Amino acid sequence: MIVKNEKGDVIIDSDNPSWSVKPQKGYHIAEIPKGTLGEISKIEEELAELKDAETQGIKIMVMVELSDVYGALEFYAEKQGLTMEDVKKFSDLNKKVKSEQ
Repeated sequence: MIVKNEKGDVIIDSDNPSWSVKPQKGYHIAEIPKGTLGEISKIEEELAELKDAETQGIKIMVMVELSDVYGALEFYAEKQGLTMEDVKKFSDLNKKVKSEQ
């Protein structure tokens, strides 16, 4: 019999709870809280996934997570009435000012 216990674990034999399988986390080995798209929490989620990808040493996964960070930043910027071009312009200005110091 297959059921879920109170923690959400899949129990293969409800008479023997030691036969359980934890839900899959996908590619990540770390516990990563889910964020909300357009909120800072989503940026934090994607950064945590990027750190996890780096820890695993999988370069293609790092690239995917960098892309996800960019997307989360883009949604957040748009919610603030900004574009990624606006963000880049200020980033470029910031680099220029710091290089002159």
